[in-house]
Amino acid sequence: MKNVCTNLINRVEQLNNVLFTLDSIIARYISFKGDKDKFAEYLNKENADVKYRQENAGKSDGGDRKAKVKSIEPGK
Repeated sequence: MKNVCTNLINRVEQLNNVLFTLDSIIARYISFKGDKDKFAEYLNKENADVKYRQENAGKSDGGDRKAKVKSIEPGK
């Protein structure tokens, strides 16, 4: 039982890292394209329950994580 819980905790952490990386990449892409205002307007128009926060993009309280695209592997 302990091994199962440990494995689940490790997998959740892996998924968290992948999501953090994707969030960071998307935020950087939006900044790169210079479409932040246009994108925010689009989200508002679509009533998306998403808030784009450039000031927090790529930062985490959990440590200094850099986007490493090589670490993202497709599901098997």
